[in-house]
Amino acid sequence: MQKLLIGSLFIFLSSCYTAKNSDYLEKGKEYHYQALYIDQGDTLTSEKLILKPLGRPWLPQPWLQTAIRYIYHTDTSGYRNIKHPSSLVPPENIDKKETTGAIHKRERFYMHPPRGNQYYMLFYAAHPMIWKSSITDSVTTFMGKIEIPLMGDFGHHYTVTPLGDTIINSKSVKAWQLETDLEADIKEEAEEKGIYKSTLYAVYTVEYGFVKMHYTFEDGIKMQFDFEKMVER
Repeated sequence: MQKLLIGSLFIFLSSCYTAKNSDYLEKGKEYHYQALYIDQGDTLTSEKLILKPLGRPWLPQPWLQTAIRYIYHTDTSGYRNIKHPSSLVPPENIDKKETTGAIHKRERFYMHPPRGNQYYMLFYAAHPMIWKSSITDSVTTFMGKIEIPLMGDFGHHYTVTPLGDTIINSKSVKAWQLETDLEADIKEEAEEKGIYKSTLYAVYTVEYGFVKMHYTFEDGIKMQFDFEKMVER
């Protein structure tokens, strides 16, 4: 009986959540990115990354987020040359996929960044997000917070600047630039807890989500994700 109730609840949440989602998170779509990991100017890995909406709720927050999957095509030869700052992710452990969550509702667009393999430090970085109220012809700002278990909330200032028309997939679409930085008081807390400080430069479009996500860490590490195409299966 309990299994039946849980199954019924999951189906109900799935149907309700799907109805709220826009086409971006529609099952059957894939968003292909070129991903680079750069250390002191040297490109150590260059690989393909696929973001795939799964068309169902994300179990940790089924009432809020839709499940997405990152599919990794890891540059294994370059991956071996990365000096990992933490023993928690040894070089020999290479993930082929990662399932996490995203939000695409009327008021905002949000998604967890890739955090598998060499990108795991993005767990502590600004997450790609934008409030729909910032999609205007003017420069706007907002505050975004992420909760890190055992470490508390970390806030990021987002500055959104309209870029006007840009060409994506041979199509002219409007785009917005996002830039982030940590709050001043949180920077000190991040240093005390050994968390890397980083900035995010991103470009968002309504049609294709985030088409550019460029992270720069204080130690010179750069992680860059550039949209290449959308594929419908």
